[in-house]
Amino acid sequence: MNHLHNNHPSSRKRLRYIIAPLFLLTACILSINILNWWVQRAFTTTPIAVGGTTAASKPDQTIVMPTQTAVAITPSTTTPTPTPFAPPEFPAGTTIQLLGPPANSQFAQLESITLYWKWPLPLTDDQFFAIYLLNEIESQQIGIVEETNLGTQFQWQMHLDTFPLEQGTIQWQVQLFSKYADQPLISSESRILTFR
Repeated sequence: MNHLHNNHPSSRKRLRYIIAPLFLLTACILSINILNWWVQRAFTTTPIAVGGTTAASKPDQTIVMPTQTAVAITPSTTTPTPTPFAPPEFPAGTTIQLLGPPANSQFAQLESITLYWKWPLPLTDDQFFAIYLLNEIESQQIGIVEETNLGTQFQWQMHLDTFPLEQGTIQWQVQLFSKYADQPLISSESRILTFR
């Protein structure tokens, strides 16, 4: 029976197995707190010496202890200035080429008209085409196109029943815009359409 007692740890060994992890845990927590105290002390501001005197210092030396004051951070009321937009430079001879319908084409007022044009360069993410109807008095934007129809060709379907047009002539034009600019980057020629 004595050999059975030798296989089991004594009560002192059991106590060591219980206390050793607690001792290690306490040592780790204490080490972390000491390290935290040291880091805070190392990175806090030290007193700044300023000329002048105080009652507790020598005449040449004044120690001013910084005080903590709460400062309210308010958002800025100024509007940031926009980043200036530099319009792209297109190669010489780059134009918006109107393909159809041909100039002076005649249409009934209830027909649909498909406007076609060609642009030789790929559009950037900020570029789009605006389609305008023009008369002697004003210009009216009737649509926006941001993607090609086929290769470098674009199209816009115009349903005449949605635009109050009278008999006579009107011009159409395509303009290339950037989302960052108010003025067109380039404009096509204007082309005349006749309505009967």
